[in-house]
Amino acid sequence: MVQVQYWRSKLGKDYFIMKYALTVLLAILPALNLGCSKSSKNAEDARFSDKRVVLQESDNKLTLGDVAKHFSAVKFESAQQEFDLKKDFVEETLERFLLIKGAQEAGIQPKLDTAVVQRNLIQSYLDNTIVNKIKTTDSDVDDFFAKYGGEIELGIILVYDSTQADSLFRALKKGDDFEQLARQFSRERYSAEKGGNLGYRSYDKTGPDVRDIAFNLIIGEFSRPIHTKSDWEIIKVYDHIKNTKADLEKSREFYRGLTKQYQRKKAVREFANKIRSQVHYTINQPVINLLIQKADSIRNSGNYKPGLPNSAYLDPRSLSESDLNMYMAKFEGGGAKVGDYISYIRENYEPERAPDITNGVAMEEIMEGLTLPAAIIRKAINEGFDRSEVYLSGLDYLKGSYLYQKMKDKIYSTIDTLTEADIAKYYNEHQNDFFLPDQVRASAIAVKTKDEATALLNRIKGGAVIGQLAKSNSLDKQSALNNGDLGFFTVARYTAIFQACENLQKGQLGGPIEYENNWWIFMVTDKIKKTPKTLDQVRADIIDSLGRKWRADAYKNWTNKRKEQTHYTVDLDLIKNNLTMGQLTQTGKETK
Repeated sequence: MVQVQYWRSKLGKDYFIMKYALTVLLAILPALNLGCSKSSKNAEDARFSDKRVVLQESDNKLTLGDVAKHFSAVKFESAQQEFDLKKDFVEETLERFLLIKGAQEAGIQPKLDTAVVQRNLIQSYLDNTIVNKIKTTDSDVDDFFAKYGGEIELGIILVYDSTQADSLFRALKKGDDFEQLARQFSRERYSAEKGGNLGYRSYDKTGPDVRDIAFNLIIGEFSRPIHTKSDWEIIKVYDHIKNTKADLEKSREFYRGLTKQYQRKKAVREFANKIRSQVHYTINQPVINLLIQKADSIRNSGNYKPGLPNSAYLDPRSLSESDLNMYMAKFEGGGAKVGDYISYIRENYEPERAPDITNGVAMEEIMEGLTLPAAIIRKAINEGFDRSEVYLSGLDYLKGSYLYQKMKDKIYSTIDTLTEADIAKYYNEHQNDFFLPDQVRASAIAVKTKDEATALLNRIKGGAVIGQLAKSNSLDKQSALNNGDLGFFTVARYTAIFQACENLQKGQLGGPIEYENNWWIFMVTDKIKKTPKTLDQVRADIIDSLGRKWRADAYKNWTNKRKEQTHYTVDLDLIKNNLTMGQLTQTGKETK
């Protein structure tokens, strides 16, 4: 039976992100189902356990319950959409069965990397012992919204070391201007030129290391320096909107999902802390000292960029196999090797932000991050979870995924090599698709009423400078920080303003017009006309487009031929008669 519920394709990003010791652990957690109310739980369980067969190909089956599990986190807009998506999923599953069988016939053997197997074991163990047992009530949602609901307008000053962060914090306490300090010192390039302003952010769109603190600040308050994985941040809240009871009721199901994510994060954090307290490891100081020497030697060779933290110079190509297999830390049942440490550093840090090997606190945090997954694996094995049906069926699915991908690669290997003639032919046939669109650059002011906009427009006509008025009057915070400059934009952005600017010349004023709940006035500062792109400008895009088309054609030809040679049964009536969105007239039952 296909284990679609647990091993389905990811529908979203990982829900759990925790710093330091939990980084490795939580980076492998899957996208999980959004919360459901208690009243729907029994009906959901019944759908998931439905054994009626939708697809049968030899010994391979896809049940109605499998389909329900796969789409458990999807909110459909109509019965037709639900049917179409589920029909496509059945078709994709059939093709998966066929490609796996093709790989087996071609003699391809599944080869799973040890790290993949270990991540799969941790993922399955956490889901089945912790995550899937969490219940979310309406009261939980209310409590979460009270703390983390709505959107905050957030400012940030980001620096790379604690000394500078502390210095900036002291300056802020003395009354220095947050925006000026952000412009001068923040390493967050996008926001620095805007005085650190990141705009409005909901809880789920705010960085995981700072969001709990950010949503507990009052308007106008700034935080102490916050130590994230690779930097130090001071944040400030300017505004808090969409956080009323009415806002909650409009988006209760969305916040139910966020609440469940928060509960899962908390549960995993508590579980990880419990495991961590039981792990007793010792750092091998002679190996640490040896790494410091090797890092210094590599840095002094002159082949690498100077001025980086010492661990950034640890290149596995410059170390022997025995060096990479030395244990930096040991604990019961395992340890963290030099190679593990280097991989961890390269996956989680930019070279400029890599930790200093001589920093004992940083090293302990990293060692915890490396040892925690191993401790969870050991716990899962001791409890016999590695022999459980849910884990083994998931492992089989991973093996099938390996075969599926290898067979796709084999199909793609039959495609002819792309030539310059193919590229030129495609360019000549699609020249109307390759162009740079019309662009406008304008300075603008957004205010609440038409009368305000008209008054400001008259002041500009009388000689006032639009940039100065924008800075002091515009409600569009980001452009106000740049004297009203919206930059170059196409019709896809600031649509109404772009359309109004089309008939204006450079230097002319426009407005007032109503756009996105504000009234805008603007001045055209520059224009760029639509221009065709050259072949060299679009060569990479053409290669990508042709490559995708040729691969899709080869895949379709192979699967269509295979379907003609294979006996299988698909019952779409089962899908149609069990839609969550209501009735659908379309039917479909076929046997081939």
